[in-house]
Amino acid sequence: VAIVPTATPTVKPTAIATPSSKVSIQQSTVAFNKTSAVADGVETITASVTLRTESGEVIKDIVPSIDGLRTTGDTSSPFALTEGGETWESHISSTVPGLITTTITADTVTLATQDLTFIEPVAPADTTTDTNTGMSFTTMLLIGFLLLILLLLLLIFIWRRLRKHDDEEQEGEYTDEAAYTDDQTAVQEDPNAYPVDPATQGNTVPPVIVAPVDQQEQQPPASGQPPAAPQTPQQ
Repeated sequence: VAIVPTATPTVKPTAIATPSSKVSIQQSTVAFNKTSAVADGVETITASVTLRTESGEVIKDIVPSIDGLRTTGDTSSPFALTEGGETWESHISSTVPGLITTTITADTVTLATQDLTFIEPVAPADTTTDTNTGMSFTTMLLIGFLLLILLLLLLIFIWRRLRKHDDEEQEGEYTDEAAYTDDQTAVQEDPNAYPVDPATQGNTVPPVIVAPVDQQEQQPPASGQPPAAPQTPQQ
């Protein structure tokens, strides 16, 4: 009788919790706030992990861990409990662009894997020219505003000076007219008292008092000339 050998069955291992672990894959949760970030070393991706037992009880004495980070450029902060005391958080950043596959484990139990992408930083635009241009425009605007104010003040000053000059001329005309009127009134009352000189535009000429002939100083006649006849005063 020929003996036919039978093939040995192959058993594939499954990711199950070890009997010593109290972490439940089904009850525990893993979440990432986003799956991509700029590789500038500043922007981070937050991994949030809540560990629970099979009965749903929150586990606080086991700290999860993250694997799959590159040795150069990738960093992650240590997991720490949030204020609520139920969720662990870690912040992942990188300075090297590329795709990485992270694995979250707790107490040797693999909870989740997640691909994260870090994007090449975009070089900042050269805003030196724009900034300088903006500053120059602002400065020019300010200077123009100040010049406008100075021009307005100058115009107001000139206007006031002209108005003052016109007022002074008008006041002088009024004064001359009043004086002329007074002189005309005086002449009408006593024409011989204050004769008016037309050349002075109304200014009166004070009367000239002529001494009588007999009181005038007699001048001696020139040699060879007969003495002048005495003058009689005009009435």
